[in-house]
Amino acid sequence: MAIPAAMVSAALLTALALASAPATASAQAADPDAGINPAAAFSELSPDSLLNPPPAPPAGRPISRVIAPAITQVKQVARAGQVRSTPSGTLVLYDNAAQDEWNYLGEIYAQMAGNLASRFGTWDAKPVGAYQAGDMSNYAGVIYIGSNYDEPIPVSFLDDVLADRASVLWAGSNIWQLDARANERVDDEGNGISFAQEYGWWYTSYDTAPINHVTYKNASLDRDPANMTGILGMTIAYPDLVTVLATAQHQADGTSIPWAVRSNGLTYVGENPFIYATEADRYLAFADLYFDMLGPDTPEQHRALARLEDISPMSSPTRIKELADVFYARKIPFSMAVYPVYVDPNGLGKGKELRVTFADRPKVVPALKYMVAHGGTIIQHGDTHQFGTQPNPYSGRSAADFEFFIAHLDDNDAVIKDGPVPGDTAAWAGARMDEATKMMKAAGLAKPNIWEFPHYAASYVDYIAEGKRYDARYERELLFEGGLDGKKVNNSNFVGQFFPYEVVDVYGSKVIPENLGNVALAAFNQHSAVLPPEIVRRASANLVVRDGFASFFYHAFYSPTLLGDMLDDITKLGYTFVSANDVLKTFPAQAGGVRSS
Repeated sequence: MAIPAAMVSAALLTALALASAPATASAQAADPDAGINPAAAFSELSPDSLLNPPPAPPAGRPISRVIAPAITQVKQVARAGQVRSTPSGTLVLYDNAAQDEWNYLGEIYAQMAGNLASRFGTWDAKPVGAYQAGDMSNYAGVIYIGSNYDEPIPVSFLDDVLADRASVLWAGSNIWQLDARANERVDDEGNGISFAQEYGWWYTSYDTAPINHVTYKNASLDRDPANMTGILGMTIAYPDLVTVLATAQHQADGTSIPWAVRSNGLTYVGENPFIYATEADRYLAFADLYFDMLGPDTPEQHRALARLEDISPMSSPTRIKELADVFYARKIPFSMAVYPVYVDPNGLGKGKELRVTFADRPKVVPALKYMVAHGGTIIQHGDTHQFGTQPNPYSGRSAADFEFFIAHLDDNDAVIKDGPVPGDTAAWAGARMDEATKMMKAAGLAKPNIWEFPHYAASYVDYIAEGKRYDARYERELLFEGGLDGKKVNNSNFVGQFFPYEVVDVYGSKVIPENLGNVALAAFNQHSAVLPPEIVRRASANLVVRDGFASFFYHAFYSPTLLGDMLDDITKLGYTFVSANDVLKTFPAQAGGVRSS
C-alpha cells in the first residue's frame, strides 16, 4: 500500500537528509538534554536469518494428469463428513520426517503458526505423520505448514481434507500429494474426479524467479527477492470455483502469479510465509487469513502503540519530560521501557566500573512520575540491560548489550546470538527479575505489570520465569527447537517472531505486539537506517490485518519534534493510539495457548 506524499510530514522527510550524513553514536547524542546515548543501541532488534534450503522444484506436471480441455461442465461432488462435533481451537500440523540439519524448523514453524492461532483460541500441534482419521473434526480450523519437500503425508489427512471435515489453511510444499489423492477418486456414477474439477486450479512447478511484492487487499506487501525458495505455480482452470486472494509480482517485469487461493474449505498459500518475514511483508497477509478461518465476524479496527526505549537512571529528566509532552499534547497514551540500574564496566572510558541507580540520580524519578501522570505506562525492561563485565556483544554497557542471552560480533561486524548466558536457569532469571522489581520499589516506583526482555532475547526457561511474574510481555520473541512441549529444548536452534496482533504464546504468556521496529537515522553494524517514513510505510502495510496494530519504539536521544510528526502521520492512516494496559484490558476473551503437542 503506497503512502501518499501528503501523508508524510515535512519533518519526517528531513530525516532523509539527516541520515545521509555520517553519524556516530556520540554524534547522535550531541544534544545535552538527550541523556547518555547507549552506544550502538540503535535497536532492540538483532536481525535473524530464518533461512531454509531451497526445496528441489517438483517436475512440471505431466500433461496426462491435466484435466482434459474438452470438459466444460464441472460436476459438483458430494462432500462427506460435513456434520461436525462441537469444533473449537486449531490443529497445527508440521513436517518432521526429513533427515537433514533443517528438520527442526518444522516444529518451530508449528510454534509460529500456533502463536498466531492463539489470538482466536487454544491450539494443538503434532507432526502431520501422526495424524489419525477424523482428527480435524474436533477443530474449527487446521493449519498445515509444508516445510519439507515430499514429506510423507498420511492418506487419512488427505482424505479428511478432501471430505471438507474442517477449514484448512495449507502453506508451502506437498499440495501435489492432495492433488494426486483427489485424482484417484470417482463420483457416484463411476466418473473420475480431478483436483481441478473440485477446487478449480492445479499446481504447475515452483517459480524461483525473484519476486519482490505480494498484492493483498490492493496493498503491495514486501517479499525479499533474495528469497529463492520459490512459490508454487498455480493454473486457475475454473475461475468460478476459486478465489484468488493474493498475487505475487516478479521483480523483473511485474508480471503476477497467484500467491494464495481459496476454494471449498481449502485455502492454499504457495510458499512458507515464515521465511524472510519482515515488518511490511506478505507474512501480514498470511496472518490476516487466520481471521477468515477462525474469526470471520471480527470487526475491523486498527490500533497503534508507541514506546520510549531504554529509560534509565542516566536518562535526562528534561528530555524524557519533553517526550511525554509530545504525547500528552496529542492525548496519546504511551509506554516507556525502564531498567533501574545503569552499568558500564569501563566507567565511561575511565577504566573503573560505573554503577548508577535512581538513588544516584534523584531527579529522574520525578520525571518518570511526570510521564506516568501524562499518560505513560512503565514497562520493566530488565535489570541492567547488560551482562557481567564482558562485551555482549559491544562494550558491556547498559542498553548496548544483551542481559539474558550471549551474543558476539562476527568478522563482518554482525551480531550473532549464541545462546543462554552461563549459569542460566529459571531460578537465576527469576532472581534477576526480582532484583529489578526491588530496585524499582526502592526508587518509589510501582512494580510494572508488563515485561520486555532486553534486545528481545531470552532462553526457554527465562520466558517461563517471566510468565510467573508479569501479566504480559511487550516485544518480539525467540522460539526454540523442542519448545513446543519444553521437554527437550535445544537452545542452539532458534528463530525470532513478531506479531501483528495480540497472542498467547507457546510459553503461555500474553504478548502485546511490537511489529514496526524503531527509528534509526544512521546505519550501524548489520542494521540498516530506518527513517521515520519507513516506520509510517510499515504501519500502512499493516492495515491489511483487519484487527491489527502499528506498534513501534523510539529512543530518547532523537528529536521530540520528529516523534510528534511521526505520531501524526500514523494517526492520519486511521490508527487509534492505545496504552499497553488498554490492550490487556481488551485482550481477546477466547485467546489461549497451546493445549498439547
